[in-house]
Amino acid sequence: MERARTEWLRALGVEQTVLREETGVVFVVRHVTVDYLKPARFNDLLTVLTRIKRLGEARIRFAQTLQCNGVLATSEIEVVCVNALTFKPVRIPEHILQLLE
Repeated sequence: MERARTEWLRALGVEQTVLREETGVVFVVRHVTVDYLKPARFNDLLTVLTRIKRLGEARIRFAQTLQCNGVLATSEIEVVCVNALTFKPVRIPEHILQLLE
């Protein structure tokens, strides 16, 4: 699910390493809730559906669903935008907020 969020942002044009270099911010996971409903098996082709549930000034709450022939797991993940050096919360850069809205 972590990779799905990274790829989702990349598809929007947000490369996280570039984001850090250009703005000095990174996203860190603050909270995760996962409900495991069925097991995945080795070599299963998994699909992760990702959507924004709530968008704040410094936080994003994602709802994600892991699927393979039905729903395997559901989750909510909250990420916080932080200064890459101090790890203190900061406002999400305006151009990122505009992409996400």
